[in-house]
Formats: sequence, C-alpha cells, structure tokens
Amino acid sequence: MITIAELNTLMPTLYLSDELAEIKWDVLTESDKQVLLNKSIDFINTLQFDGDKVSQEQQDEFPRIICREVVQTPYEVKKALCVLVYEFRSNATNSRKRLQRDGVKSINTGGVSETYSDNVGNDVVSREYKQILSNWLYRGR
Repeated sequence: MITIAELNTLMPTLYLSDELAEIKWDVLTESDKQVLLNKSIDFINTLQFDGDKVSQEQQDEFPRIICREVVQTPYEVKKALCVLVYEFRSNATNSRKRLQRDGVKSINTGGVSETYSDNVGNDVVSREYKQILSNWLYRGR
C-alpha cells in the first residue's frame, strides 16, 4: 500500500516539525517505522472499502476494482496510514494516553492530580482516519 520511503516523504507534509519531534520520528529506526506501518496497514485492512480486491489471494485492501477499473492505493489511504502511524507512535510515547488506555481513572503526583473520564482512552485511534477515507469506505447499496 505504501513504502517506508513514501511514509518518510508524506509525514512532514501532514505534521509540524514539533509534532514529529514529539513522537521522536527522526530517531526511529527503519524497522521501528515498518512495525508502525504494519500495524497501520493491519488496521486499514479491517475496514470495508467500495469495490473488490483485484485478487482474492491479496492480503491488503488495495489495489481494488472499482467501477471495472483497477485502483491502486489512493492518496487518501496513504494519508490515513500516516495518521494511524502517528497515532500508534503517539499512543506509545504519551504516558497520559498509555495510562488512560490501561484503565487508570486518576493519578496524584506531588500534590498535582489528574482525573480521566471513563470514555477517554478506550479507542486505539481517533476517528480522523474515517473522515479521510470517507469517499472510499463501503456505504452499502
């Protein structure tokens, strides 16, 4: 669907340099980036898209046949993959998100406390990817 080289080219067009620095993008090894990309592709592959896979044996959702034409991986899918890569990495590096995901309701450290709402942290990623993919996702017939 997308290569690490494409990912490295797209990420700086979607995120500010301080956002990329926050997730330590520049210090990630290529193999770490591949792991994040694989997780993102696996996530995308759980979604239902319009059309059909070119081959029933293909592992990924793209390329697809849509209106009798073969469609390679569209820009929106590549962009959604970047968003997912960013969010998977952000979830791994952000201690607040990690605490919320692990079910922590509140913490108190050195006189400072934080309380998390019940529904925050339950989702692995935001819904931004769905908005990006809205023109490609299956809407039923």
